[in-house]
Amino acid sequence: MKRKYATYPDERFLRIGGISGGEIGSKLNRSLEKISDRSWLDIVSNNNIPEDSHKWTQVDENHAVTSSVWQFSRSLGSIAKRFPERFGQLALHFPENVHQHYVSAIIDALGEKEAKTDIPEGERADWYPACVETVEDVIERFQSRDDRETAISFCRLIRARPEEKWSGKTIERLVRYAISHPDLEPGKLNIYCDKTADVASVNMLFQNTINCVRGVAAEAIGQLLWIHKDLLEKVRPAIVSLVNDPHPAVRMASIDALLPVLNIDRDLAVSWFCNACENDLRVAASPRAVLFFNRTFSSHFHQIAPFIRAMVGSPLGEVSEEGAKEVTARFLFHQMFEQELIECQKGTTPRRKGVAQIAAHFLNEKKYTMQCQELLLPLLNDPEKEVRAETVRMYRFKPFPNHIFSKDFVEAYIRSKAFADHPSWIVDSLKNLPDSVVPLAGIIFRICEVFSTTLREKTRDVGTRVPHTVSDVCSLLLRLYEHAQGLSNTGIADRCLDIWDMLFENRVGMIRELTRAIEK
Repeated sequence: MKRKYATYPDERFLRIGGISGGEIGSKLNRSLEKISDRSWLDIVSNNNIPEDSHKWTQVDENHAVTSSVWQFSRSLGSIAKRFPERFGQLALHFPENVHQHYVSAIIDALGEKEAKTDIPEGERADWYPACVETVEDVIERFQSRDDRETAISFCRLIRARPEEKWSGKTIERLVRYAISHPDLEPGKLNIYCDKTADVASVNMLFQNTINCVRGVAAEAIGQLLWIHKDLLEKVRPAIVSLVNDPHPAVRMASIDALLPVLNIDRDLAVSWFCNACENDLRVAASPRAVLFFNRTFSSHFHQIAPFIRAMVGSPLGEVSEEGAKEVTARFLFHQMFEQELIECQKGTTPRRKGVAQIAAHFLNEKKYTMQCQELLLPLLNDPEKEVRAETVRMYRFKPFPNHIFSKDFVEAYIRSKAFADHPSWIVDSLKNLPDSVVPLAGIIFRICEVFSTTLREKTRDVGTRVPHTVSDVCSLLLRLYEHAQGLSNTGIADRCLDIWDMLFENRVGMIRELTRAIEK
């Protein structure tokens, strides 16, 4: 082999599979402040610039630049956000056939209400948004533009500046987009476009609500109604269309428009919500629906409850899980759905996960602690690891609230499969406590006993995090020993030494190495 390829340079072989990274930007970025309005008009009028380009010039190790409408529009948007009024006025002189990327960039800039952190600090004090008259003039200038990019930028503009008193024409355009804009197409998705709407998950649909014209139009209508209740009759045809839209992602987005209607006509809002959810429970399982349930459960129980019960019984795991979460939450808050909760506790994996999530979430709130402990106890040893994983989230990233947990619950948890799955979570919670750990001596001792028995073999498995957790436990034990020094009649310090011997005798983790480190 060496003789055969002796004449080939090393680079011939080393370059195969090589990768590089960095940022590709616009050739205009380094001179944005120097480009005049006249030059910008020449740029946006130049029909010879390709819409996109895969040819670029490397300017340094991490940056390359290219010339394309897409990149130039990003440059235009960047400088326009720094000077929105100036570029709003400039857009009034754009040619009729200007590319949609440039129009969208300007409209996005006109939606800015305050100076962002990426604007040079020296400009922020003098920064001001484009005046409404300029914005309306630009909108009117490109009134006929209904392409997706321009339309979604328009809707985002209204969503960003709902406090303005927009003209009738602007409101009519928003309503028109909500009713008849072709984005989203029937059955298709803009995000996760390899899937169809029929098989999309709740999260997939939710991601599409903010990435389609009719969905963003729904959000804009909702933002307007929070401030301008008098607009309800003008936007009513749009809401009726949105809640009956053939696309589930748009119906999901329609809930944004319904939330403020609760402050105007609660019965009407609930009726529209039922329309949006009745043919697809994925809509009722969306994050926006949770907010709606929270605000209407008590006042419209008989209309809302059937959707929650239907979600629990859904064959779709994520919908059933969300239904179980609703049932558990309403049981805690309102003492409702007791029978449904019992069914969820004994039901499918998604249902048990839903119960575990809510119980773990509210466990730290004193008002619900006792009930949540009762709900969690049987789930700590659930046969499914994914259910057990939900129960231990009660400790993740939170300090240990020893003052509200019962001793029996904590001991049951430490002996459970859930603890064996993720022992680090409670240990991390304990080690971050700022005060003395003496009141937690019993818990620390119990953890050490489990590591010396049930988890003994795992403590020597360097392919897991358990050996590192054992080191943290040993540090906790030493900390407890130090805190217990000088305390009378507690026996805690002596017990720490006994526990240390137990860990040593059972060859738990790297206890010998840790002992040597202490002796040094």
